Amino acid sequence: GEGSIARYQIDLKSYTPVTEYQLPDVLLCNDGKVVKNVKQWEKKRRPEIMSIYEQEMYGKVPEKPQGLHFALSCPDEIVYDGKAIRRRVTIWLDAEEKHSFEMLIHLPTKHTGKIPMFVGLNFRSVDNAFDGTRYQWPFEALVDEGFGLAMAFHSSIEPDGSGYKGPSASVRSWYKPAKEWGAISAWVWGLSRMVDYLETLPEIDCSRL
Repeated sequence: GEGSIARYQIDLKSYTPVTEYQLPDVLLCNDGKVVKNVKQWEKKRRPEIMSIYEQEMYGKVPEKPQGLHFALSCPDEIVYDGKAIRRRVTIWLDAEEKHSFEMLIHLPTKHTGKIPMFVGLNFRSVDNAFDGTRYQWPFEALVDEGFGLAMAFHSSIEPDGSGYKGPSASVRSWYKPAKEWGAISAWVWGLSRMVDYLETLPEIDCSRL
């Protein structure tokens, strides 16, 4: 509507124009040496470029927390006429169990062999993951094809302008080096913790996530 359009109008005159900037040469190392082979690229230049992305864009991603552990939030459910197991898992990020976020998992019951998984974030909380909107993952269709799904609410890891104030707030809001990482790196870090749990399940094919 007109109100929405007006809300996003900006005064371009109030912005300082971006000055001319020369992007770094991809194959020129910080010490001025030119990359001539794969080894130099992998061992030297690529890490230099990744460091630029960490510093200027995504931030640094912390290591796995020492107190990481998992617990079922409630007993497993059999859903979709027996075709899937629905599981809610609390991912505890510290031994004291002060900080956590929740993951929702669907596993097909009739799949033979190890289960390949989709792992992602949702724009609805675990409680509202079945609201039938465009934000909903196609849970039943995935298990029908033999796939599992693990998802978490993105704002429980890092709010995306939503002002989320859940039971544990957000991961990045309390984690010690929060000032050094950004939203995208926080979401990636949270997805990695979800994979940490999946790696504890022998029925999951963690080479196919």
